[in-house]
Amino acid sequence: MNALKLNKFHWHLTDDQGWRIESKLFPALCEKGAYRVEPDGSRHGGFYTQDEIREIVSYADDLGIEVIPEVDLPGHALAILAAYPHLACFPQDFCVPNSWGIFDDILCAGKDEVLDFLSQLLSEIAELFPSEYIHLGGDEAPKARWKACPNCQSRIRDLKLKNEEELQSWLFLKLAQGLAQQGKSVIGWDEILDGRIDKSLIVMVWRGDGKDAASKAAENSNSYILCPNQLCYFDWKASEDSPGAHGISTLANVYSLDPSSYSRPDLCLGAQANLWTEHIHNEAELEAMLLPRAFALAERLWNPNADYQGFLTRLNDLEGYLDTLS
Repeated sequence: MNALKLNKFHWHLTDDQGWRIESKLFPALCEKGAYRVEPDGSRHGGFYTQDEIREIVSYADDLGIEVIPEVDLPGHALAILAAYPHLACFPQDFCVPNSWGIFDDILCAGKDEVLDFLSQLLSEIAELFPSEYIHLGGDEAPKARWKACPNCQSRIRDLKLKNEEELQSWLFLKLAQGLAQQGKSVIGWDEILDGRIDKSLIVMVWRGDGKDAASKAAENSNSYILCPNQLCYFDWKASEDSPGAHGISTLANVYSLDPSSYSRPDLCLGAQANLWTEHIHNEAELEAMLLPRAFALAERLWNPNADYQGFLTRLNDLEGYLDTLS
């Protein structure tokens, strides 16, 4: 990242399949939420201690890289519910899942204890990261439980909200207001545009080519970050016969990213590539997914007037330069 001047590291630290941050306030997050049982009966998991997180943040800072943590909520939160099931709309004995997917059980937005829990937890996490930004997810959060939950429906009525999407908007804003007191700005995936979004929130544009989401963000004067999955998801295949998941994003696709072609480019804070690792088994596979597409992303962001054919002629030199650093 340092060699390519990629200066922001978005660290996705929580998901349904595991909680990865040591919490002194809520130790069950690591005792229960950080581990899952695989189909063969083996136990898989782990977490970063607070000292390890500080070490990584310090190391990145020495390289000019800002680490931005993500705590995904209210969906992708089964690891939290496995540790603290009372935070669900309908508590039960939840397990950390060992499969990929989108799950109906999410954090309850109608219980004050959920707000108290998240406020304390996010405050603890925010202190570990000097970055002015914190990412709170907001993606892929089904609302089936909220629709059936008397607490959530009561909250919607009391606040005179239109629907469950506005309830998520309210939850995000409450958490953002608390984090603002610690000097943090909140980022969320572009699903946060589906409700009544506050102008203080930053939108991470990811679905499709990102044009619609960027346009909605611009209409509301929200700053945004580009990572459209059709171009910038490096877990996608680089070609028809290459390894990877879901769709295809070739080297040329990545190079076609043009922030100036999106609505209100003055609101665009930058762009990033996303590399989800549920289908990546080792570091060799990881590097194969990253390179050379990371070269294309870096050049498009730092040298937007360069052309693709010229980039291809420089690619060998870029790869050789990186080899000298490893």
